[in-house]
Amino acid sequence: MFRYDGFPLNGPAWSLVLEFIFYLITPLLILLRKKYLVVLMMISILIYYLILRYHHLIHDHYIQTFFVPANIFFFIFGIFSYYFYGWLKKNPISVKLSFKLSLLFILFIFFWQYVPQLYFRHILLNEWFTYVLTPFFLPFIFESFNKFPLNNFLAGLSYPLYICHMVSIDLLQNIFKYKIGSQFFVFCVLIITFAVGLGLVYAVEKPIDNFRQKRVSQK
Repeated sequence: MFRYDGFPLNGPAWSLVLEFIFYLITPLLILLRKKYLVVLMMISILIYYLILRYHHLIHDHYIQTFFVPANIFFFIFGIFSYYFYGWLKKNPISVKLSFKLSLLFILFIFFWQYVPQLYFRHILLNEWFTYVLTPFFLPFIFESFNKFPLNNFLAGLSYPLYICHMVSIDLLQNIFKYKIGSQFFVFCVLIITFAVGLGLVYAVEKPIDNFRQKRVSQK
């Protein structure tokens, strides 16, 4: 279902198409040598930039978001992040240094909105710093926090929260006519989003995962 502006009724669901396509082609990407992945990544970045620069020629700004070749480099970043994680497992660094690097990146993300915006022509450099730094720092964050039980709980809850938060906002804003931006509005959005997210985890995700694990153990 789509809204009047052409986006899905549940806004964040737009990413599902790209994710499903990536999961289908991931086995092929994994088979590629790293140098070919780099070439493919650079081509994808070039396509992304050309669409960003000349989207007015095709009269469709949103093709930058939905066009798979223009977004595949994000997923290739993830592949290289995994390769880097494997390298760290073989060449471990101190726990304190890993935690300091993790904390540094978390603070960078937290204060990102206060960093002055830097442009190079049509490119917002702040965004690209984040794109490049995220795959590098994720392995350190994983190593620093993966043993905390709360971390595993929040990790499992992160995607359900992402996929349902806009529904909660639209529900309160359009049906109940709550004023967006008020503290009460934010509180209600948080409550509804967490309730729906927990429902998705324990009523949908966990039963399906348990069923899958049971079939694997039987085989």
